[in-house]
Amino acid sequence: MQFTDDKTKYEAHLFCEQILTKLLRCVKSPELLVAYTELHGTLQATLAEIQTVRVGLEPKTSVEGLTLFCDGTIFVEDGTIGCGFCTSAGYKQGRYLGIKGTTNQAEYYGVIEALDYLKSMKEPPIKATIYTDSNLVVKQVNNQWAIKNKKLKKLKNIACSLLNEVNSVITIQWLSRDDNQAHEVARNCRRFSNESL
Repeated sequence: MQFTDDKTKYEAHLFCEQILTKLLRCVKSPELLVAYTELHGTLQATLAEIQTVRVGLEPKTSVEGLTLFCDGTIFVEDGTIGCGFCTSAGYKQGRYLGIKGTTNQAEYYGVIEALDYLKSMKEPPIKATIYTDSNLVVKQVNNQWAIKNKKLKKLKNIACSLLNEVNSVITIQWLSRDDNQAHEVARNCRRFSNESL
């Protein structure tokens, strides 16, 4: 395929990356995963080659990339759960669910809140990376682990639905609890529920 200019080339490859990222969440066959990995690697290499043409091509109001940190919490005194997230741009938001649940459910809600925030943005970032210290959520959302729990399966479906609705290339990754910047936001969600901090 030939492109008339670097901008067209960049936009075409970015579109392909968005499609591939969404397809990954539907892939279950090991053979297809291998094919996806090879294709995605080639695409990433091509994008790296034209990285220099990014400057000046994107709208000035567009966010190049955004990092979000999510966390969930359970209050031992009554078993209710809450969550929170913060962004690399300094935005913080907590939500107290007020329902009894598990730590895994709370972690899922943290990711869902972050995705809902991205969906609500008038100009979403080109790329976004969501970090959570729940390895279970990361593995399940990325279709690497099976889900037996019906409540978690429902939350996973909500998260994946939002992933497909947000017009950004989104990756969800694990990080250690000590490095999770959203820990305090989640812990204080009762005080700051549904408010930006």
